Amino acid sequence: MHRLYSLLAATLCIGPAMTWAQTPSATMTNPKVSADQVSFYAVPLACPAAHNLGCGSAAKPVLLALEKKNTVQEAWLDHTGTTVAIAWKKGLQATHARRKYVL
Repeated sequence: MHRLYSLLAATLCIGPAMTWAQTPSATMTNPKVSADQVSFYAVPLACPAAHNLGCGSAAKPVLLALEKKNTVQEAWLDHTGTTVAIAWKKGLQATHARRKYVL
């Protein structure tokens, strides 16, 4: 019975992240994102149930909200859930766009 609970807990933690990871991103259609378009931010989105794994349930709403902004091309969370990367849209003044967001 304990094994069943462990399997269920792992499915609930990892399942949403795996579903989100399969969503196509803008880089599939436009693979060119230059380094000066990307900013990195430290975030507390690690999964409390799994060591060194980002929490998909917590990260998905944040990443989707960022990608809906007209200044953001796309956003990613690293594997451990400690860093968010934001790719700003081309043609924007990077310093102006970046000042709007405090994570």
